[in-house]
Amino acid sequence: MNARNFRTLAAVAAALLGALALAAPASAAPANDQIAGAQVLPEALPVSVPGTTVGATGEAGEKVYSNEAKDSVWFSWKASVTGTVVVDLCGPISAGSSALSAIGVYTGSGTTWASLTKVTDTAGPCKLSFAATSGTTYKIQVDFLGTESEFVLGLHLPQPPANDNFAAAKVISGLPFSVSGSTIEATYEAGEPGALGGSGGSRSVWYSWTAPSSGQVQLEGCPFETQRGSAANMVMAVYTGATLAGLSNVVETNNCKVQFNVVAGTNYKIAFSGQFSGEGTFTLAMRSATPPSNDNFAAAQTIGPLLPLAVSGDNSFATTEVGESAIPIGGFTGSTHSVWYQWTPTVTELVKLNACGNNAVPRLGVYEGATLATLKVANLPLGYAPFCAAELQAKAGTTYRIAIAGSSFEGSTGPFELEIHAVSRPPNDAFAAAQTIGPDLPIAVDGSNADATIEAGEVSPAYGASPIATVWYRWQPSFTGPVVISTCGSATDDFAAVHTNTGPTTLTRLVPSGEDSPGACPDRSQKGAQDRFAAVAGTIYWIQVSSPDNGIEGPFQLTITDPNAKPPTSAASPPPAAPRVAPRKPLTLAGAIAQCRKRFAGKGKRAKAKRAACITGAKRRFALARCHRLGGKASQERCVKAVRKRFR
Repeated sequence: MNARNFRTLAAVAAALLGALALAAPASAAPANDQIAGAQVLPEALPVSVPGTTVGATGEAGEKVYSNEAKDSVWFSWKASVTGTVVVDLCGPISAGSSALSAIGVYTGSGTTWASLTKVTDTAGPCKLSFAATSGTTYKIQVDFLGTESEFVLGLHLPQPPANDNFAAAKVISGLPFSVSGSTIEATYEAGEPGALGGSGGSRSVWYSWTAPSSGQVQLEGCPFETQRGSAANMVMAVYTGATLAGLSNVVETNNCKVQFNVVAGTNYKIAFSGQFSGEGTFTLAMRSATPPSNDNFAAAQTIGPLLPLAVSGDNSFATTEVGESAIPIGGFTGSTHSVWYQWTPTVTELVKLNACGNNAVPRLGVYEGATLATLKVANLPLGYAPFCAAELQAKAGTTYRIAIAGSSFEGSTGPFELEIHAVSRPPNDAFAAAQTIGPDLPIAVDGSNADATIEAGEVSPAYGASPIATVWYRWQPSFTGPVVISTCGSATDDFAAVHTNTGPTTLTRLVPSGEDSPGACPDRSQKGAQDRFAAVAGTIYWIQVSSPDNGIEGPFQLTITDPNAKPPTSAASPPPAAPRVAPRKPLTLAGAIAQCRKRFAGKGKRAKAKRAACITGAKRRFALARCHRLGGKASQERCVKAVRKRFR
């Protein structure tokens, strides 16, 4: 490439990407790439300076949070104060909101890694605090864990919220109420309840509220919008008492919502905390929570008897009667927020009851008996989660009691649809009855996994996923080459897994491969999933279509296409010129959250629940993606374990 062409290419790349001439083979290292060249910061606080790790390297032996440093830069600051100082990278960065940062603070007058003594460090959160001593010079390390980025480095004294301490609790009044809050730079207070996170994790703030009337209320604190890299775990707690030492627990929860009873005139202290050093913003809201009319067993709502039937319900504000928690609902005891129905069929037949939804995934149980104390489980176990559906060998004239309940997990309460119908298995329910498709491309098949089962020992359709209501297809291609298999555009989120070998328990899964989840659809607003694999002529591929873990079954469209196939053209008229399409930017966490808010816009309970579940799923996917970018298998495994615990 001659010099003129090189300059032209660089100019185009600069225009497309904003400011960086990425066409150059490599960027020059920043002036503060090495410890010896650490950028000297002003002594007076606050400090705010721009920086970049673009082109940065690591020094011999240098570590960043126990991993090899690859893209670090250095700063030097002589402390002008004695006390806690915050190192802050939480401003906008060019790498995007999903990038993780690492910060280290060291002392030592040398210019090599071996000459420094660590004060503290962190990886993930975009800030850390340390105890500074006036006159001491500190070396500050910044790294983005394998990602290059421009950033703004800040140093400042702590700026906790006004209601950080119990004695400064913010007074709120009335019902309903809604107030904005923040745990950014909130602190632990000696003597506060351990449920808030303890001295190593609490980021608690306090509110004071006096109940204007007696009754059940619902407290809600989601979404908790955390700063980049900050843990999303949160805790809400309600207490009575005038001092920390004299608090009595009313309720403590890690969930977004909680119901409890209040007494008129009683003062309640409400705490919100980022339990594992989580710093972010939230909205705390409370409203009356009148239980539904069929909250109690004795007030069960009569439905049917003719099938199919469907009834709308909502267990958001339902309660738990004495003795009810001992009843296994959905296979488990300890259920909460139950509502009751009774149904007396007129026909003896196998039926399916389903209350599964896109967001609300409650527990469902069917019983015989006239009182809570005499109930016996009547439904047949499905053999797999979720437990929002069940089959029942219904007997004409028998009255069945149906419970729809919640649990300690998010998304188990809210609006739902209870549907009952006679069971009709799909013809390709079993592996041995797999439907033959193809062999030539393109392939398009309309299918359904409604009322499908799973076989004993059936293989997993994806890493960490259990098979749910699966149906089978058999394909033996007549050619060798790449193919795309897709269920995108389906009415459900069913996805396809592709296996080789024989038998439902001895198959080898090709896609989704390894620890990958089913691939996203190109149009992210669509339901379904897609993946690619290299087909080999004559090989028998077994295609397993499974429901996701929300238990929603039904129709889907399965397609297999050649990604390189050219559309047919007419000889009479030339094909239109291909439209000029800008390169698709990688989806960031902020972009994914924005899509959730756009897709599930609205102020209703159902919209809010769908929006919160969508945002939580996006945070989980991006957190796992960040884990796989860490250096070292052990670090990745620790990170994945923490993420799965955080978003359980």
